[in-house]
Amino acid sequence: MPDLQFRATVSAGTYVRSLARDIGTKLGCGAHLTALRRTAVGPLLLADAVVPETVTKGALQDAAILVAHLPRREVDKKERDAVLHGRPIQRADSR
Repeated sequence: MPDLQFRATVSAGTYVRSLARDIGTKLGCGAHLTALRRTAVGPLLLADAVVPETVTKGALQDAAILVAHLPRREVDKKERDAVLHGRPIQRADSR
């Protein structure tokens, strides 16, 4: 069986294994992944990664950059407690 390599830029929630299966189905030959390599997650690039043995405090990036594109909302103590316990809060525009 021949191997095929491809690169896909996808959004969150895309199942690349399913994509491979569906391509194989369309080609009439079946397909599956033998390897999957994620080269980026949001703004974090594999090229900028460091191996675990060499991680230093200075090499760490703030995880907040993963959600920097999302709207920010200040919450009061009651809302904070609700969020921390998995309870919904009212939308900011419905106050």
